[in-house]
Amino acid sequence: MKPKHLARFPKFIATKEYVEEGNAAPRGYGLSYRDYLMNSTVWYPLGLHLIVRWARDFHFWLVKVGYPGYRQRAMHRVFLLGVEEGIKKGRHGE
Repeated sequence: MKPKHLARFPKFIATKEYVEEGNAAPRGYGLSYRDYLMNSTVWYPLGLHLIVRWARDFHFWLVKVGYPGYRQRAMHRVFLLGVEEGIKKGRHGE
C-alpha cells in the first residue's frame, strides 16, 4: 500500500510522446526532435526536452565530426601511405 502523500501520483510517469502530423501537441511537453522513420515528432516534458535535444545533437556531432570511425581511420592510413609512396617516387625521379 502506498503512503498517503504518494497516493495521488501515478505508478509511472510518461516521458516520451510521439505526435503524428496534424495532431495537437501534448500540454506541458516541448518538442525534442523529428523522427523521420515514424513520420512524427517526439516530445518530452518541458526542461527535459532540451536535455534530450542537446544530447541527441551532441551524439550526431560525435558521429559526424568529432570522433573518426574505423572507416575514416583506415582511409586516412591509406592516404598517408599514398603520400609517402609519392614522395619516394618523387625523390628517385620515377
